[in-house]
Amino acid sequence: MALTAQQRKDLVQLYVAIPDRAPDASGLAFWAGHYESGLSLLEIATEMWKSPAAQALYPSFLTVEEIVVRIYENVLNRDPIAEGDTEGVDFWVGRWNANTAALGSDAGAAATILEMIEAINNYSGSDPVALAAQELFFKKVEFGEWFATTFGSNDLALAELGFQVLENGGSVEDAKVQVQLDPPADVVLTAGTDVINPGDETGNNDDIIRGTESTLNTSDVIDGGDGDDTLSLTISGNDSFFAAPTIDNIELVTVTAGGTGTLSGVLDLSDMDFNDPVTLETRENQSIDWAFEDIQSVNNTSFRVVDTDDGWIGYGYDANAYSGDDTADLTVAEVDCLDVDFYNSTNLGGWSQVDQVNLHSLTNGEVTITDFNYIWSLDVGTSWTTLIIDGDADLTIEKALNSQVTGGNTVTLVDASGLQADLDIDIEGQGAVSGAVGSAGAMRVAPLTIIGAQGNNDIGVDSGELSPGRNGVNGSYTTFEGNDRLVIGDLEALQGWSWDGEDCHDDDARSLRLRLQHRLRRLHRHHRGRHGHRADRPPRRAVGQPRRGQ
Repeated sequence: MALTAQQRKDLVQLYVAIPDRAPDASGLAFWAGHYESGLSLLEIATEMWKSPAAQALYPSFLTVEEIVVRIYENVLNRDPIAEGDTEGVDFWVGRWNANTAALGSDAGAAATILEMIEAINNYSGSDPVALAAQELFFKKVEFGEWFATTFGSNDLALAELGFQVLENGGSVEDAKVQVQLDPPADVVLTAGTDVINPGDETGNNDDIIRGTESTLNTSDVIDGGDGDDTLSLTISGNDSFFAAPTIDNIELVTVTAGGTGTLSGVLDLSDMDFNDPVTLETRENQSIDWAFEDIQSVNNTSFRVVDTDDGWIGYGYDANAYSGDDTADLTVAEVDCLDVDFYNSTNLGGWSQVDQVNLHSLTNGEVTITDFNYIWSLDVGTSWTTLIIDGDADLTIEKALNSQVTGGNTVTLVDASGLQADLDIDIEGQGAVSGAVGSAGAMRVAPLTIIGAQGNNDIGVDSGELSPGRNGVNGSYTTFEGNDRLVIGDLEALQGWSWDGEDCHDDDARSLRLRLQHRLRRLHRHHRGRHGHRADRPPRRAVGQPRRGQ
């Protein structure tokens, strides 16, 4: 039995409300077939909610309030917090919690979204903000139905473009015209010098420029124009690659060895525009020895490493990259045994001046679900004081923070309260000190605060030769509901340390185990890492060593 017009509209509304885009023709036909065969709208909404596209927009580590706010932002183009609509947010948080308690997390989320759709359709008030949001929703539904049925397109970039036009105040007719006149470009670089200009090869949409080790050259000039544009590079072979092209209006640079090879080389970004946010990504590499050099901004640049098994990656900053309050943003997903360095490129030399690192440990479900990340070492510099960790995948940082940095015992806050998974980390010797580490007069002059993850925590605070108990301002360790362990390297370190565990009763699985030598705990890792890698790492490029190709 064919779908009614209302049933087809129901499906389009789900596309608007969950992945926040117009449906593609094939996708709408797929769900229409299931709807016709008897699957309920709630069951379809539940499957949509579980899809990778939806989970990318609403990852599991977000709180319910954060999800509700993000739905407001994505679907209705509203910021309820800035508008002061806390009452509306609280209402939907309550409905979300009630539905998930009754139906389970996925079906409960889907049921709440269906209630939101019904509330938008039935709104008859006079609030101008709510009316504008309702009108935008109706326009998205109208455009989405045209896009999948009349226009019959499967181009997801065009589907998102149409919504961008609507969210910027355009009409449905404006969106239709835009997607038909200016399709996204897919540009392939040549072996010679390429000059990619807006209006010629690229336009107003989410364009992709593709290159290889043979086609990306220092002489290339690449301008993505408007939209969210990608420079996608496939670098294969064992030879060290080097290029320093001129790059403007590119929002994502992604580099891969194709999944089975070693990514080796340097991409020099001294002639890249960093006025708008840029993401530098490496993905699908069996091993890696790669550097992004001369990055022009700390705060406008984020980093992603996805599906990479072994090796070293370096992020080198230009002297102009720093603002005085600098935060590096790093996402890892399916990473196993990776060295990560932040440093200054050759015009400065030495380690970076980054103050804070935000580290996101995410599950990668692109092929199979991988819910752990294993970083061998994380070295940043002597300005580094704060490490913030969140995400939904287990995280291990094997070596002590800043272990390669002379005088690198500067971290005073590790906050992993946003990590909805397990954490295994060494904070050995960290905390601001006066005097030489290991000397009789060495004193810690600032407390070291550790806030554990929501899962199980295994945190080492072995101080090496420095006895952090000498001045009694060592710090505190806060945990939540996991099976947690704090290991302190010497008895003097007990002075000044406090344990603050939620609901720490006699029957709690949590235990505090103190040992005179923390390193005995890790002796089994001297020969092999957590996931089977050798602990004696291969040589890596030293900080300050001349770049490849120079």
